[in-house]
Amino acid sequence: MSFVSVKDTQFYQYNRPYFIKGANYWQGINLAAETKYGGDRNRLNHELDQLQKMGVNNLRIMASSEGPDDQPYRMRPSLQPRLGEYNEKIFQGLDYLLDALSKRKMTAVSNGPGFAQYIAWITRKEIPYPVTRDKWDEFTEFTTKFYSDDSNIKDKAGKLQTNRSLHPKNGFTK
Repeated sequence: MSFVSVKDTQFYQYNRPYFIKGANYWQGINLAAETKYGGDRNRLNHELDQLQKMGVNNLRIMASSEGPDDQPYRMRPSLQPRLGEYNEKIFQGLDYLLDALSKRKMTAVSNGPGFAQYIAWITRKEIPYPVTRDKWDEFTEFTTKFYSDDSNIKDKAGKLQTNRSLHPKNGFTK
């Protein structure tokens, strides 16, 4: 996998200008897991082939997902069912997805999920889900604490360093 770089205002990949035609593909890591863990690699490969034929070269993925798996509004099974505890089978799905993208010369951008869950884990407070329109501001205020709670940010950054697929310093490795 080749990482995209920036020079002045231009993206580059393989020392050539890189123009993005992207799509959201949040379900990728779970589809890429083995079947017995909820995956469907045939569907994943078929959809990636279709996207490639349409000229899509960049996918916005969820490179992580947070539990608890018995809570609403989340992907299941999650990559991190509990703070600091990872589901290796979903990590393998992430590895498979990134490898499948690389074979198609596609890139991925991670959409950082789980902000509210990280705050709930750190503060031990319940997430105020916006089940009605009047709750949206409360949920947004709760979730944006992710950006101002240094202990949470440092914890997540430290955990990401353990993922062999996402360590840009070392490139894509398995």
